[in-house]
Amino acid sequence: MKKLSIYTYGMLTLVMGIFGCAIEDSDRLDQEEVFIKYFGSRDEEELIDMIQLEDEGLLLLSSTKNTEFDNRDFYLLRTDRGGNRLWDIQYQEVPELLNGDDVPSSIKLSEDGSHGILVGTVDYASENEAAMIIEFSLDDGSVLEYYRYQYFEKRGDPEFEGFKRTRGVDVIENGDDYIVLGGTMTYLEPASPQLVTTYNLLLSKIPNDLGSIPADNPEGSQVYYRVYGDDRVNNEGVKLIKTLDDDYFFLGVYDDINTLRKGIVVASFNEESGIIDDGGSELYGTDAKNEIPTNIIVDGSYLVITGRSVISDENDQSPEPFMLRVNKDNLGLNSPIVTWTEFTEQFIEGGAGYDIATVSSNGIYPGSYYLSGRVKSFSSDKQDEVFIVNVATDGSLLSDFEVFGSDGNDAGNCIEINEDGSILIGATVDFGFDEQVLSVIKTNKFGKIE
Repeated sequence: MKKLSIYTYGMLTLVMGIFGCAIEDSDRLDQEEVFIKYFGSRDEEELIDMIQLEDEGLLLLSSTKNTEFDNRDFYLLRTDRGGNRLWDIQYQEVPELLNGDDVPSSIKLSEDGSHGILVGTVDYASENEAAMIIEFSLDDGSVLEYYRYQYFEKRGDPEFEGFKRTRGVDVIENGDDYIVLGGTMTYLEPASPQLVTTYNLLLSKIPNDLGSIPADNPEGSQVYYRVYGDDRVNNEGVKLIKTLDDDYFFLGVYDDINTLRKGIVVASFNEESGIIDDGGSELYGTDAKNEIPTNIIVDGSYLVITGRSVISDENDQSPEPFMLRVNKDNLGLNSPIVTWTEFTEQFIEGGAGYDIATVSSNGIYPGSYYLSGRVKSFSSDKQDEVFIVNVATDGSLLSDFEVFGSDGNDAGNCIEINEDGSILIGATVDFGFDEQVLSVIKTNKFGKIE
C-alpha cells in the first residue's frame, strides 16, 4: 500500500471566486475519469457534510474563517458531476449569522427535492448559542427561509425558566414538519444546582413553513421538545435517520457517570411525539476507551455506525476508527465494536471513521461497506491522511487501506458511491500555513486513483 500525494495530481491554480481567491483545479478532467479537485479561500475551510444530487453533482457544507471578523461562518458549495464548482456562498446576509462563530452540522434535500435544508449552530450573541435552519435554493444557494430557535424551559421558577443555549445538529423533513436533533444546556431535574456546564440531547419538532413561525413567540411554535440525558454529564445528538419502513432513530454521544467514559447511544422514537419507543434505546461502548460516533446509515435490517475510539477524548490519544453494526429491530443483540490498528504490513497509529456507505450496488463486494476518515501516516512526518477501506459486515477487512494526502493534516469527512461503483470522497486538505481547503476525490470502484 502506498500514500498517494495530492500534489501528484496537478499544481493548484488560484482563481477568482466568491472570496476573491478560491482554489480549484485548472485542468477539468473528463467527468468519467478519476480526479482530485480543491475548493475554498485558503482560509481554514473544513468540510462538514456532503450529499449527492440526482445529476451526480455534489453539495458540500463547510465552515470557513474567511470572514470580516475572523470568525467561523456557514459555507456552501455545489459542483457538477465532474467535480467542477458551479457556485459557492457564505450566509452572512442572514442577520443572525453576523456575529460570533457559526458552525454548520448537516445538509439535506427537501422531500420533494425542490430545495436544500441545512442546520447548524449560531452564536448570535456572546455565548448565546441557538439552533439555525436555512432553506436554500439549489440554483445558487440563496436563502429561501430561515429560523433560529432556542429551547425554552418552563418550570414556574424564574431561576430556571427561560431560553437555554441550544445547538442544531441534524434535521429530517416529516410531512409538514421538521424534526431537529441537537443539544441544549439544561437540567432535567429542577433541583439540580447549576454548578457545571452540561448539555443534554434535544429533539424538536417545528413547522417546515419557516416563514409562518412568529418571531416574537418562537417557543409557542414547537410541536414538541424532548430532552434526554443526565444532569451530571454531557449527552449530545450526532445524527438523525429514517428507514424505508418509516422508522426514526437518533444517534448520540453519552457520558457514562460510572465509568467516566463516552459512548454511543442509539434510540428509535415516535416521530409524532418524540418519545423513545419501548425497548428502543441502547448504549454501546467499552470501559477502556471513549467511543465517539460520527455517522449512521441504514443497511436493510441493520444500522451501521462509524466513529473514533480514543483513550482520552480531551487529548484525542491513540485514536482508532471503529464500526458498529446493530439490528435495528433488536438493538444490543450481538453488536461488537470493531476497530482496526493493522492492515497488510503497515501499522496505523490511530484515526477516525467519519462516513460510511454500502457498496452492494456495484457488485464488487456485495453487502459490504466503504469507510472514509483520517489516519496517522506511516511516513516519517506522521501527519493525518485521508483513508478509504472496504470492510465486510463483520468488520473484517476486504481491502487494504488506501491513503491519500498532502504534506499537512488531512481527513476524509464524507463518502458517496456512484451507480457505476466509482467512489467520491469529500475531504479537508491542509496545505500548511493555515491554508486549509476542501477537496473532492473521485476514485475507481476499487477505491484507487490510477
